[in-house]
Amino acid sequence: EFHYIAALVLGFATGYLLIVFHEPVTERRQKRFKVSDFMNLIRPVIFVFVLICGVAMLGGLIYKNYPQIQANNSNTLYDLGCNLLDDIQKIDKDKPVTLLSDDPTCIYLVRATMARKGVQDPYIFVDTRFLSYPWYHRRMAKFYPERWKNYFAEATEIGYLDNSNISQWLMLYAKQEHTYYLHPSFGYFFEACKPTLSGLLTQLTPYQDDDVSLWVFSPEEKEAALNYWKAEQTVLDKIPRLPEEKLKHGNIAFVAAFYSRMLNNYAVELAKANDRTDAIQFCEEALSLYPRNLAAYMNKHYYQTGLSTYDDEGQHRYDELFNNYNSSWETVSLFCGKPDLPRPLYEMGTLFSQNHQWRQAYQCFLRVQQYEPNQIQNMTALAYVDSMIGESDRALKLIREAKAYWKQSGQSNSDTISLDTQEAACLLSTGKTEEALALLNEARKNNPQDQRILNMLSRAYIENGNYQEALTLIDRILTSAPDNFDNLYRKAICLLGLDRANDALNILDNLLRKNPLNNSIISLRITALLKLKRFDEARAV
Repeated sequence: EFHYIAALVLGFATGYLLIVFHEPVTERRQKRFKVSDFMNLIRPVIFVFVLICGVAMLGGLIYKNYPQIQANNSNTLYDLGCNLLDDIQKIDKDKPVTLLSDDPTCIYLVRATMARKGVQDPYIFVDTRFLSYPWYHRRMAKFYPERWKNYFAEATEIGYLDNSNISQWLMLYAKQEHTYYLHPSFGYFFEACKPTLSGLLTQLTPYQDDDVSLWVFSPEEKEAALNYWKAEQTVLDKIPRLPEEKLKHGNIAFVAAFYSRMLNNYAVELAKANDRTDAIQFCEEALSLYPRNLAAYMNKHYYQTGLSTYDDEGQHRYDELFNNYNSSWETVSLFCGKPDLPRPLYEMGTLFSQNHQWRQAYQCFLRVQQYEPNQIQNMTALAYVDSMIGESDRALKLIREAKAYWKQSGQSNSDTISLDTQEAACLLSTGKTEEALALLNEARKNNPQDQRILNMLSRAYIENGNYQEALTLIDRILTSAPDNFDNLYRKAICLLGLDRANDALNILDNLLRKNPLNNSIISLRITALLKLKRFDEARAV
């Protein structure tokens, strides 16, 4: 910033002084504005002095900035483009290739490199920022009619696609093309495809089954990764190591951050493959390129010490960097790569769970379990994801293990309720309704007013066909939350079960006005109409 200010001062001050003192005072001006003999005497001196200062200041600015100018004008950025293009050209040619990127700079870089080298463009480049918009799909289908199926051709009234639509699209698309990420972050793409590091790229492979085990390098993948970066060492050595304050903008900063991020991601995969020695070396290389890489800073410290805490100096550095990334693990992952410590992994897993990104949530919680197998909150989180993906038996096992640990440690009342209701939900999903009812009624004795228990108990009564008991509970709950959608929906189910179809229809009509596209409400409304023998209305729906 000082250099920019100095340049402005140089321009304004020099220009002003030279305009004022560049020529002698005329007689006409002397008559209007009297200039002293002393000023007439020093005018040439000031003129020469300003010229000397201006030239000296200009030389100083060039001297101070020349190394950075030279670095930014070097071939470092082009070399990165060449490396990316080399990795792209190594992809099997049995299927066409599509390249995705969250950062359009990577797309521009590869395309510019291809143009400079005269390489033909057989690839589709996808800016993932626009995949949520149907118009983008229609536009891509127009440019690539044989490769880009226009699944959203008729969706002219839809302005935005949700994550599940994008995941389904990617799953279908990645089956017909080799699909690679140039700059992956994390998100719903990894719900549809498994990410595998491949050089500077990340391959996206559609899942073939329901396997949600931890993503770990195979021995062959690990060896290929180590050999790749061994060959790339000369490339890394050519990248100038600039001071940290110079790594905020410019080509060198971009290249350094890119390689640093990739090295950190490889370090995480090596650590998961039980190779901490190489993982630490990769983190050190990442930090030497880009000292602001918080993920590499944290991972290196944890791999070396097994601790998530720092000394005073280390904590100050951590706080400084974390604040720089808006105190958000999502931002850290986007710019630095993956953190691989229990706390950020658990927090990111919780975020994924909230967004219904179950595969990635499970990956985070499984990694925490490797580090801290008896961490009760993580066991509960794993059980929750298991229950959501249909693995209720596995979830039950985890919940009961967590409850046993809680009893040993002396859990709070709130924790007991959470585990009981979660266990009951798993029992219901496996058809063990009587066991769930017994568990919930026992929990209700100690917590008769707890809404979580009452909600789950009403579900259990409905599953058991005891609609009157369920209706009594639901009416009680609705006194404190009369507009709750789930309970109103359950009430309609109970009323239908008690042959009160008219009352159920009134509730469903009100719900449908607020949720006109909800298929569950529409289906239940059709059932109510059929019970009332209003067949024409049921057909019209």
